[in-house]
Amino acid sequence: MDLLTEQRVAELVRQAIEEGWATAVHDCSDGGLLIAIAEMGLAAGIGASVEISWTGGGPLSAQMFGEDQGRYVVAVADPEDYRLVERAKELGVPSFWAGVTGGDYIGVADDSQRLSLADVRAAHEGFFPKLMGSELTPEF
Repeated sequence: MDLLTEQRVAELVRQAIEEGWATAVHDCSDGGLLIAIAEMGLAAGIGASVEISWTGGGPLSAQMFGEDQGRYVVAVADPEDYRLVERAKELGVPSFWAGVTGGDYIGVADDSQRLSLADVRAAHEGFFPKLMGSELTPEF
């Protein structure tokens, strides 16, 4: 863990919220990028399409579900507003464009893999709480 980078990331997120650049923010520490996006979509009732061109190789599962410290999804109102990206560069904080919001599904890789928000909600509110409450026994 690099505490100076963590501090710069926190400063960037705080500024994005205070300046109104961000419409929503979610950390990726509990389930990774795709879970954060799904939870944001469920909360807002808005789907998202996640691009994978930024992954730079490596296992896609690690990129989507890695629970790295200090990673955040920041939604912006205007995709043409680059103030957040410019400020990230100034602070030396890595950033990338993950995709766009809209629709009624969560999709990955040109939407070749996607789930409706209704299916995501059913899994989120049904299966996982039962599993965590020991009502289900997972089969491995």
